[in-house]
Amino acid sequence: MRGLKDKMVIVTGGGGGIGGATCRRFAQEGAKIAVFDIDAAAAERTASSIAGGAARAFACDITDHAAVARTVAAAEETLGPVGVLVNNAGWDVFRLLKDSTPEEWQKLISINLVGALNMHHAVLPGMLARRTGRIVNIASERRPGRLLR
Repeated sequence: MRGLKDKMVIVTGGGGGIGGATCRRFAQEGAKIAVFDIDAAAAERTASSIAGGAARAFACDITDHAAVARTVAAAEETLGPVGVLVNNAGWDVFRLLKDSTPEEWQKLISINLVGALNMHHAVLPGMLARRTGRIVNIASERRPGRLLR
């Protein structure tokens, strides 16, 4: 990774394992990190683990469009314009599809799809105006091939 010194990076789900590691790696390159997580305490733990005060924690429910807009604005006011967005937040229920519920499907879609769209919608205008920026979308599945039996 190069060219990240003093760039502001938002990492959603930054309070978790992959998100926290992502935050720390960007910070090693000199980036300023906005740790977004629905769990404020988890976001704060990650931000505190980054030396030099280069990270700030932001509690944010990415499924809420208005909350995302407010939180991105607060992060930009504190750390500067968004240079990189890492959509890392995700959720799944780990059981057979036949045993899952419509409420779980809705939660999955709200976090994994709508949440990412909300984040894109909040950061793209600034990136386009500055004619620079990067967005990274992360997806994973812990139990591939286990939805059907």
